[in-house]
Amino acid sequence: MISLHDCARLAGLSPSEVLFGVVPSLRHDVLFTSYEANMHHSVAAVCDMIIADLHTWLDLGSPENAADTLLVLSMFLAKYPQVLSNVSLGHI
Repeated sequence: MISLHDCARLAGLSPSEVLFGVVPSLRHDVLFTSYEANMHHSVAAVCDMIIADLHTWLDLGSPENAADTLLVLSMFLAKYPQVLSNVSLGHI
């Protein structure tokens, strides 16, 4: 499974933009399911959507929501690891 640190790097976040310590909850499961509803686009498109939303939360000054979205990104990549086949975390 990809770590939250790796997810943050994948999303292009600096260490100062990341808030860790979020515990998975039903809220995260619901959010994850809402992203999965967009799978008709593609796995990569949904991954991009999650990352874009993460950046939007940061731009809006909501690190708590960004942390929730980062956790959902981790859940998404755990379920759909094929999206990582075109990404090299070492080059982000």
